Amino acid sequence: MELNKIMEIEQFLAHQFLDKEDRRKRAYICSPLSAKSEDAFVENMQRARRYMYYAAKKMGLAARAPHAYLPMLLCDRIPNERALALQFGLRLLEESDILLVCGDRISLGMQGEISHAISIQTKILTFSHRMYLRVCEHVRRENGDTGLVELDENHPFMAGKKEVPAQEEMISEKEYTELIEARDRMCRFCQSSECENCKAASLADDARFEAERAGILSDS
Repeated sequence: MELNKIMEIEQFLAHQFLDKEDRRKRAYICSPLSAKSEDAFVENMQRARRYMYYAAKKMGLAARAPHAYLPMLLCDRIPNERALALQFGLRLLEESDILLVCGDRISLGMQGEISHAISIQTKILTFSHRMYLRVCEHVRRENGDTGLVELDENHPFMAGKKEVPAQEEMISEKEYTELIEARDRMCRFCQSSECENCKAASLADDARFEAERAGILSDS
């Protein structure tokens, strides 16, 4: 992957959770980490970051993948440290709204995450028919509810089939202003008190995030 694309992804992820008013659903990335070589292991870490980036940019989710960064702090080959990383991941999964099963295989660690998602009744999303069948099979072995498992084949990158899409054109100041003005006009006529469920407010939040990335808004 080109260096400028890597930098774009890292910069985006570094800012992803800075907005405490973020209303997006929390998504837990479940993807392979283990590998036969060190290079492949590192590639799996980087791939998890790209899954996070794609889930945020293309699916409108606030995505997190502990295995994308924890191996930089905890050695996966030391049992106690691996156990600590797995424990952290399962706890983070409990704070998530959905589990995204990414890639083209299910590792041992992924099995544990899927099992935990079943036990806490968390929705599970797969991205290929093959993975959907495999996850459903695992769920049935755990005597879980296969109704929690869904299939969305509109995101081939999440199924491990192609590289992360090229950088998109950033929002312009004019576009941002028009979106905020449209939100304000709708708010003046809205009689609902449930602003947290408002689609217009959610879209305005997304626009603000993009405007900050584009340098249109200051940090103040």
